[in-house]
Amino acid sequence: MRDHHSDVTLGYTAPTGNGLEGVDLWSITGAVTFTDVTVNENDTTGIAVNAVTGAVTLTNVTASGNSREGLYLYSNDGDVTFTNVTGNNNGAEGIYGSANDGDVRFANTNAPGNG
Repeated sequence: MRDHHSDVTLGYTAPTGNGLEGVDLWSITGAVTFTDVTVNENDTTGIAVNAVTGAVTLTNVTASGNSREGLYLYSNDGDVTFTNVTGNNNGAEGIYGSANDGDVRFANTNAPGNG
């Protein structure tokens, strides 16, 4: 999804085995929330979120066995919060978060066995 101008919520889903990212969000004006999401064995990144104006919140999210990053959140103008998140056995970082004008918070996160 690109150039979206309202909040985005994704829950109770499992994008698995896609030719590129499991979930790819760019240029979102609003908050982004992931709850109870599993992204496994995608050909690039499990979840990629870039250029968000608003908070990004991940709760009960697992990213495993993706060819690149499990979770990659970058250039967000708001807080990025990871709660009960696992990013394991991915080709690059398991969990990567960067917030330009906010804080990055981790609670009960786990990222073993990444490249």
